Amino acid sequence: TLGCSLTRPAELFEGSIGRPASGVFWYGFIWATVGGLFQWLWGLLLSGAEEAQIKQVLETLQQTNPEVADAMRQWMQLSHSGAGVLAVLWVPVGAALGILIWAALLHLSALVFGAAGGGWDATFKAVCYSQGPQVFNIVPQVGPLVALIWGVVIQIVGIQKLHGTTTGKAALVVLIWYLLCCLCICGGAFLAGMAVAGAAGAGGLQ
Repeated sequence: TLGCSLTRPAELFEGSIGRPASGVFWYGFIWATVGGLFQWLWGLLLSGAEEAQIKQVLETLQQTNPEVADAMRQWMQLSHSGAGVLAVLWVPVGAALGILIWAALLHLSALVFGAAGGGWDATFKAVCYSQGPQVFNIVPQVGPLVALIWGVVIQIVGIQKLHGTTTGKAALVVLIWYLLCCLCICGGAFLAGMAVAGAAGAGGLQ
């Protein structure tokens, strides 16, 4: 199934028409969890360089303010000891919630654009099968980007095949949420910039 979803998604979705969506959830859940764990692991390993810099700062701080340096070391040890356990517990929960929430959002946009002919099960299967590219998270830095892009492609193919709609509508159903996200980020950055400029202007007047 993984190989088919990565290389022949159209064939996979055509063969899944009429099948129950319950079994597909476990496929999506497993690969989303595996991908999330790899992302966490690489993030942990790549943060080693940053930790080395922090330790250098603490060594310098030890000479001037040893109490603060000791307190920061204790805090880092406590946070690291619990981070691994929390990540291992949270990744599967986040994977399940992510699949359900994203499927709900896509189904909402499918209803809005009149591309929900296959019902909820069709949208849910499209999202679950699109988790296969999470396997690319085994590659640091580049892997998550490849997983995201190919996952979006699979979702568009799934919406088009399972709902029996056009490719344009299927793309709109999926991409509208990324567009809204970009608009929110740009709007937030613009407002933050205006606030900083206003504060700087007010400070200059004083």
